Amino acid sequence: MVLYRITHVYIGFVIGLFIGINDIDSLLNGLIGAIGGFIPDIDVGFKHRKTLHNIFVPFTIALSLLITNTYLIPMQWRIHSYNYLISFTLGWVLHLVTDSLTIKGVYPLYPLIRNFRLRFAKFRSNSLLINTIMILLASIILGYWFYERNIYTKIDEYLKIVNVFKTLKTTSSMKN
Repeated sequence: MVLYRITHVYIGFVIGLFIGINDIDSLLNGLIGAIGGFIPDIDVGFKHRKTLHNIFVPFTIALSLLITNTYLIPMQWRIHSYNYLISFTLGWVLHLVTDSLTIKGVYPLYPLIRNFRLRFAKFRSNSLLINTIMILLASIILGYWFYERNIYTKIDEYLKIVNVFKTLKTTSSMKN
């Protein structure tokens, strides 16, 4: 169970990264997407795969927050709050999509249609195979995000600056 939760959180995080306007905002969107990927599993023990594993809960939350944002958030911050809302909702919906690959599937129209189950495959939630595949796919997407945002160059520049400071520190300690 723990492995699959990590997979949900990781997928939500990676997808959330793409919603941000800049690198810092992307990280925040990633964290919010991760929360969206985690929340559907808090109903374990109480009609799990029904209470929070349907499309009505995330979209009701999204609609409520959208209305709230429209009236309570100043205009200059709305784009950020809308992006956070998208990240959260995508994390949640992708959780439902990945759970539809399991034996139990999901009940996307619950409580309106109680017996309609969506199940595309029959993997176990703790299947090492499906979790590995999902994490690898999300990692490929993460690699693309790194490439698209030129993160590798930024990390390289940061490491060069760190090395300059190390050299300065070593030089100053040799003089003493």
